[in-house]
Amino acid sequence: KQIATRFKNYDEHLVFESMNEEFDGTYGNPSSSAYANLNAYNQIFVDTVRQTGGNNDMRWLLIPGWNTNINYTADDYGFELPTDNYLSSKIGSGEKRIMVSVHYYDPYDFTLNEQGTSTWGSSEEIAYLKSQMQKISAFASSLNMPVIIGEYGAIDKDNFDYRFNYLSTFNMEAANHGIVTAYWDNGFTGIYGFALFDRETNSVTESGETIISAIMG
Repeated sequence: KQIATRFKNYDEHLVFESMNEEFDGTYGNPSSSAYANLNAYNQIFVDTVRQTGGNNDMRWLLIPGWNTNINYTADDYGFELPTDNYLSSKIGSGEKRIMVSVHYYDPYDFTLNEQGTSTWGSSEEIAYLKSQMQKISAFASSLNMPVIIGEYGAIDKDNFDYRFNYLSTFNMEAANHGIVTAYWDNGFTGIYGFALFDRETNSVTESGETIISAIMG
């Protein structure tokens, strides 16, 4: 409530998200009781932000599922979209101001595991990527909601060609399904970092310039 109140008069460029990769600390299938807690938190988030005044009753809000994971959000594990009871009457009938939020870091061995293989691009990996985009796109459509992939990327393991191919393919598939993406730039430009920008010099990194072109398509 304090955060929403502090920023309530910011314009539509500000978007709030309820939580980041929230789950119970185990990486298996979510329990129904724990997922019910997550759904309840999301509802409290929407109700609280909407009632703080300013532009918050019209602002876009991001709603994640379990660990912001595509499968645990779109498959039958218990995700419930919160109701938007306090949305401004200025928003036209049938219009939405809630988006489904997911992250994507598959395959883990390539994108995040520092000791993992630095290659990517097998037919199986590409097929899985396409199936994930199709799944979350269809799920969001079934809810009549937009969807955003709020985090994705691959760490730098001195494997530029594979990263370029991965990010180019990823964004092409996302665009094909009408999905907006946001690359995870953690500010670290060294080995195993995600950064495309050097925040100390306010400049694009050497490989970042080309990777950005892959992201933009």
